[in-house]
Amino acid sequence: MRPVYLAVLSAVILSAGVTVWLATMDPDSDRGAGSGGVTLLPASERPETAYLYFSDPENVYLRAEAMALPVSGTSLERGQMILDKLIAGPAKGDLIGTLPPGTAVRNFFIDPAQRVAYVDFTAAVRDAHPGGGLAEMATVYSVVNSLALNLTDVDAVKLLIDGSDAESLAGHMDLRFAFRPDVNRVR
Repeated sequence: MRPVYLAVLSAVILSAGVTVWLATMDPDSDRGAGSGGVTLLPASERPETAYLYFSDPENVYLRAEAMALPVSGTSLERGQMILDKLIAGPAKGDLIGTLPPGTAVRNFFIDPAQRVAYVDFTAAVRDAHPGGGLAEMATVYSVVNSLALNLTDVDAVKLLIDGSDAESLAGHMDLRFAFRPDVNRVR
């Protein structure tokens, strides 16, 4: 009986010591800073990884490209950064941008009650679009997936053109309704 008592007592003392040691550690301190040390950024300044979706070379599926996004920004700021990067196109050479040249965002806002993001593009998104069902699907879901899968307060995305509802982008997809993300289009 005495060995069991000593084992339990030792485990309790060891657990208490580890708990005290962990509680006194400051995760935001710059331990090790100096020669070769690492300085940790405050949690509000640490980047978070967001995934932007661009077309594969065959224009059949979307593929993700990682992007550092500041955690401290609002959903509107973060969403605008995502849209700016989508317009700029992929950094990886094997991916293809889904938004036509000259496309710009006129307005971007989120309806918090409905959890819908509204993206109002200039007419170039329609007028300069290459057309075709796959290209149109890639454009729509590139925007929808990039926003809805990275912004926690967005469940769906509604696309507008020049401040108005549009029937379609290039004649294939009905843009009159908001779209939910579709991960089946991602490979």
